[in-house]
Amino acid sequence: MRPGVPRGATVWACEHVLRADCHRGLAIIDCGQSFSRRSRLTRTDEYSFVFDFRRALRGDVFMLHYLPRPAVGLGARLGLVVGKRLVKSAVRRNLIKRLARERFRRRREGLGSCDVVLRLSARPEGMDRNKISAEIDLLLDRLESRRKRVAKDEERW
Repeated sequence: MRPGVPRGATVWACEHVLRADCHRGLAIIDCGQSFSRRSRLTRTDEYSFVFDFRRALRGDVFMLHYLPRPAVGLGARLGLVVGKRLVKSAVRRNLIKRLARERFRRRREGLGSCDVVLRLSARPEGMDRNKISAEIDLLLDRLESRRKRVAKDEERW
């Protein structure tokens, strides 16, 4: 990582300044693909609101808790709970979180305005990164289809 370059920015050597953020001959192009702080649940009470709403989708090893919010323009936000009790290795916990953030980042636009907490609920024994990613995608698909169905029902009224 280069000093002064935002995390998640695309960087390449250039001769022409593409933006005012040119740093030592390197152009910084932000493609909107980062996972910013606005896209995360950060405080304990934000997690509590989602858990208290008591809406969840269940998978084999994950539970996806969600709380619809009024469309304020902030989009969906993600919180992650991967406990040490279920996954002892910090490397493995971080891998699961990284995969979840990436899947959420790619699907964020279709989720509308809601808070989502992805919680590991069982040991992911024998699951590789592809199976973990597939389960996260499945839960996000179910959430997206549920959101669209509710929006369609509200249109009829």
